[in-house]
Amino acid sequence: MKKIIYSLLFLLVTLSFQSCLHDEKDIFSENASERIEKAVTVDKQMLESSSNGWILNYYPGESYSGGGYVYLVKFKNGKTTVSSEIAGSDSTFTSDYAMVKDQGPVLSFDTYNPIMHIFGEATADNINSDEGDYEFVVSKATTDSIVMTGKKWGNKMVMTRMPSTTKWSVYLDSIGAMVDSVQCNFKYMKGKDSVANVVIDPDTRVAKITTSAGSTFLSFTPTTKGISFAEP
Repeated sequence: MKKIIYSLLFLLVTLSFQSCLHDEKDIFSENASERIEKAVTVDKQMLESSSNGWILNYYPGESYSGGGYVYLVKFKNGKTTVSSEIAGSDSTFTSDYAMVKDQGPVLSFDTYNPIMHIFGEATADNINSDEGDYEFVVSKATTDSIVMTGKKWGNKMVMTRMPSTTKWSVYLDSIGAMVDSVQCNFKYMKGKDSVANVVIDPDTRVAKITTSAGSTFLSFTPTTKGISFAEP
């Protein structure tokens, strides 16, 4: 009886090992370069699938040291059209873009665009510019959002699909109105006790949160309904 049980166990282990080898072969049926090439193609198709473009919460400054700004970006046939609250609601500029292979799929604004490159332009007095990225490693692309990280300065940013019926200038005007209406000072209450003080600076787009443990600085981007922090 024991001999039969041992034989059955040996057979099960052998079959499991063969199954693992088969799964491993299926998982790695394409090499890394081929997988990245496929991701580049899929991500480019996703970028160009939004007829009215994307809303980008853009954060210059390493480790979110700068405040966030709203960009609107559309991709079509290798061209990108960019607008932003920083340039005025009626201003747009069109230039080339590329999806390229690196250690992963990378979105590159590879020809000069004065709106997209404004935070990344170095000068003699400021060789690091305002630490703004214009190349982004794409980590996730869906029909609703594109998640990416600045290649040089490392800030995670998200593009969300712009509704097809929303006019760009109207959207940016609503962002400007929200910035103008931001209230600057709040107290966070627990019951009748004030446990934190919040100071929001609409000019720098940075909030200072002070508790008994000290102060924390968080960057934010204005939205049509309020503000959105770069990090929790």
